[in-house]
Amino acid sequence: LSGGGAGEIKLKGPLAITGSKIDYDLDAGFLKTNFAPILNDQRYASDFNSSLKIKGSMSTAEAFPKGFEVALRGEAAPSKMFDINLRRGVIDAAYNGASVGIKSLVLESEPFSVNASGELGSGGENNIKYNVDIKNLNFVAKLAPDYHLGGSLGLDGYIKGDLQKPRIIVNARGSDITYEEKRLRMKKVELTADSYLDINDLRLTAGGEAKGID
Repeated sequence: LSGGGAGEIKLKGPLAITGSKIDYDLDAGFLKTNFAPILNDQRYASDFNSSLKIKGSMSTAEAFPKGFEVALRGEAAPSKMFDINLRRGVIDAAYNGASVGIKSLVLESEPFSVNASGELGSGGENNIKYNVDIKNLNFVAKLAPDYHLGGSLGLDGYIKGDLQKPRIIVNARGSDITYEEKRLRMKKVELTADSYLDINDLRLTAGGEAKGID
């Protein structure tokens, strides 16, 4: 796929259909890809460069995500998305219907970085550990123009339990956080939160402090 200002997208590899089962083993390549004309929305203007290996299967006889399995492995070269410069991206992860395994998930950009690894849903004491370092929250306005934030924020913690009702533990530390629309300013924030992601039984416990609010 190329032309129309979309850059280039390449997809190759075998696709096998046996009854209601579809097996795929694909190599995807993105070269200066612009998602805006593809999605018909200028908010998704990009210059994306990446190579990705996609392998798995799915069943047309079952409602998604049942019968769906996928393994992703790839890297993103220096790119630009949402007017944000992405320096590096790495993914090596798999989903088998019962669990998610992440060997490596890395995103490095000018305003933020993300790291995650681990396993969720396979039983025992397994968990996914994550770390998010946001150097400047003003990049949020590029994703959500109505929100004008400032300051720095660090997040780390774990995701535990099963896929149907994972438990998320968050440790947050922030400084000089501002929200211009409400003219809220916080000099320092330290917060710990613990929640289960279940829309039918949402439970949240949190504790911490915010200093220098005006």
